[in-house]
Formats: sequence, structure tokens, C-alpha cells
Amino acid sequence: MNGEKFIIQKEYFETASVLADVLMNYINQQRVVIAVAGESGSGKSITALCLKEEFAKRRILASILHQDDYFFLPPKTNHNARKNDLSLVGPMEVDLDKMQSHIDDFLEGSDSIQKPTVYIQENKITEEKMFFKNSQILIVEGTYSFLLNHLSCLIFMSRNYKETHENRKKRARDIEEDFIEEVLKIEHNIISPAWSKADIIIDKDYSVRIQDLSDGK
Repeated sequence: MNGEKFIIQKEYFETASVLADVLMNYINQQRVVIAVAGESGSGKSITALCLKEEFAKRRILASILHQDDYFFLPPKTNHNARKNDLSLVGPMEVDLDKMQSHIDDFLEGSDSIQKPTVYIQENKITEEKMFFKNSQILIVEGTYSFLLNHLSCLIFMSRNYKETHENRKKRARDIEEDFIEEVLKIEHNIISPAWSKADIIIDKDYSVRIQDLSDGK
């Protein structure tokens, strides 16, 4: 998403370093997909960016797909649509089928995809070519990324929308109004159960916790 503001604290790099070491256990084939899920402002995008850097230090190239680029409507238009009808809030706002097809293209060995890119200030969506010829890892981050298939590992950010209020204010992307809290409550109810599917949990204190999923997700 073009125009996004990121404030990266040192804790994110420390967490990403630990994560990268853990994730090396999942890199047992030519290409793998890692998902980072969580609520708005929980640190999904920053975690993905820091993780990409940590993989680079280990001589492993990674690419990132941001779910926010796959919304059917640009940000301001989508905001107005939600205000007219709160029932529109949810996975149906996102072109998850297209996102899945791009994941599948990556796993099938494609060198590039034609992907959407959201421009926040201009309130528009364009397309651009994304290359991942030498990428071994695709990091997919987004609120609903746990709904996608063919994921080698799912990471869940445990902070909820009340705990991320200050982060969202600093990000200065969301319009400040009570309506947003209603949207976040709906998203919370959808996304919060995803922790039980996660292979790895990132707790509020940035610690990394590996879940025992031996009984199945």
C-alpha cells in the first residue's frame, strides 16, 4: 500500500530475528508461504518488513504481499461503503481469490505477478508487476490472511484493537471517529479465533511463542 506510515521500534527487529531463526525449520522446500495475521495496528506489516530483512541477513530472499492492496475498493470509498452498511465489513471486502491465485503462482514457480497496489492519499488502486524470481519465501500479511490456503506457517499477532489504539493513531491512516471502533469490533470477532490455528504467536511483549498443533489446526 503506497502512502503507509511505519514506525519501527527496535523490539520488532529483535522479534523478527527470533522469528527468522524459528522459521528456518519451515524452509524445507524450494518455495514456502508464511502468513502474518492479526487485528488492525497489531504490527503485521512491520513484522513482515523486519522479517524480510532478517531473512536477507541469512542470504534468503523474501517477497511480501500486503492484504490491504487487495481490497475491492480504495480506502476512502471503502470507508464510505462501510458507513452506509456495516454488514459489508469482513473478508468479503478483500479479493482473497486473487490473493490466493498469486500465492499459487508463486508456489508453482512463476517469476512475477501482476498485482494491485493501493494509493492511500489518491484513493485509487492501480496494478504493478511484482518480481520474485529469486525469492524462496513469500510473506503474506493481513487481517484475513489465515483464510488463505497453502500456508507453511501462520503467525498471529495477539494484540487486539483496544491495545493497538495508540499505534493506529501514530500510523495516521484511519479516520478518527467512533464509527471506526464499530468496524474494529466486527473485525475482532472475525479474527480473534485465528490464534488457535497459529503455529507461532507474537505476544504483547513482543515475545515469540510456538504453539503445539499436534492435534491438528
